[in-house]
Amino acid sequence: MAHFVISFRIERDGTYQKRYDSLLDKVKEISTGYIWDETTSLYVLQAAGTSQSVANSLYYGTALSISDTLLVIDPINSDYSGYGIKHPALLSTAIGMRQAN
Repeated sequence: MAHFVISFRIERDGTYQKRYDSLLDKVKEISTGYIWDETTSLYVLQAAGTSQSVANSLYYGTALSISDTLLVIDPINSDYSGYGIKHPALLSTAIGMRQAN
């Protein structure tokens, strides 16, 4: 099992709660154990796959929309994947990891 840090921002609108709930349901589905969720908009968990496959599952397997932001970090393999990131060059510089293919 791999370890992941998942950060997200869901745009506040009329479907916010539906999108939030669908993301949480998918996080629970893919997690292989405890989910650390003591802070806002961040989950830490173990799951099967890569940062790219987890990001794909969370983005395409939920009600998230193009207005939302999702970042999945694999700290062990030092890579990340995401959707809706508005400043990818800044993220790349700040995170110090390679973007997964």
